[in-house]
Amino acid sequence: YAIPTEQPTTLLEAIAMAGGFSDEAAPNGTRIIRIEEGQEKMITVKVDNIIKKGDKTQDVVVRPSDIIFVPESFF
Repeated sequence: YAIPTEQPTTLLEAIAMAGGFSDEAAPNGTRIIRIEEGQEKMITVKVDNIIKKGDKTQDVVVRPSDIIFVPESFF
């Protein structure tokens, strides 16, 4: 998805732009895969801390070329 560059876009905003979490999603396993200084970096985000606890500090700003991965729930 193309992310607007006029203002920063957070992880939850990007997920909302993509249609939100599916019924099969495991939001607390959400990861951002990012390349920094030639190295792959994995950022795990516990979405419940943002949504249920209101901890907006964990709503990471998405950068160009980031990959957002939301795994499926096993239950």
